[in-house]
Amino acid sequence: MKKIKQKFELLAPAGSFPNLIAAVNAGADAVYFGLQNFSMRASAKNFTINDLDKMREICNSSSRKPKMYLTLNTIIYDDELKKIEKIIKEVKRKVDAVICWDFAIVQLCKKYKIPFFISTQASVANSETAKFYKKLGAKRIILARELNLKQIKKISKII
Repeated sequence: MKKIKQKFELLAPAGSFPNLIAAVNAGADAVYFGLQNFSMRASAKNFTINDLDKMREICNSSSRKPKMYLTLNTIIYDDELKKIEKIIKEVKRKVDAVICWDFAIVQLCKKYKIPFFISTQASVANSETAKFYKKLGAKRIILARELNLKQIKKISKII
């Protein structure tokens, strides 16, 4: 039987500077956050691109130096594509990865060589879909929320 190497990461949401500071101080290994106008967490304050340097300073002030993951997992319309490309170009060396599910964002991450994770919004619920995203270059796949632990273990063994 293939042994699964597990690396756990404590990932915390950071919808505002107070939330970011709390996550860093609590020992998070990574934080995820959205940008204004492109976040599934509409109730969060969210951040701007100009905030990223200050966010990195806060993360680097901790001995753990948590990673920063930008979520771009909303629906992206044609009239937003140029803005999204501009955002991705601007965050290239400021974030550790982008969490997404839209193929336009996946393509842009690949174009600008930014690691990307597949969001739970993609509803990956089987091994074939997981293998597809892995072949596309996804560094991590967040499986569908509807899966139970047995299903997650089965998919993990296959990919």
